[in-house]
Amino acid sequence: MAKLAGVTPEAVRYYESRGLLAAERDASGYRRYSTEALEQLRLIKAAQLFGFSLDEISRILEQFKDGPAQCPPVREIVHARIESIDALIASLTAMRERLSAAIDGCGDGPCELDAQMLSARAGVANAAV
Repeated sequence: MAKLAGVTPEAVRYYESRGLLAAERDASGYRRYSTEALEQLRLIKAAQLFGFSLDEISRILEQFKDGPAQCPPVREIVHARIESIDALIASLTAMRERLSAAIDGCGDGPCELDAQMLSARAGVANAAV
């Protein structure tokens, strides 16, 4: 199953230990996964590509445990992820602008870009160490 989903066997065992996957055990103790478990594993990997945490993924999978999920709870989880992406984009954009401003005064001579200048541009207070 790990090969089919493109993950390592250790990842499958980890997801199982977290309660994200369920496996039946045969008489010899070997794990037996259903087709549904394979689909869940694929969903886990796809959700991770979008930056969902395993806790968020667990909440999404919980919505599917009794059949097709209702949209409102899943939409709420996805909307929260979108908000965190928007916050990250805003933070990265501000960081990029501060770095650009820090190098605007750079010419061809000695570089005056140092920790103090970057701290000032980043809005970090100069604390006595």
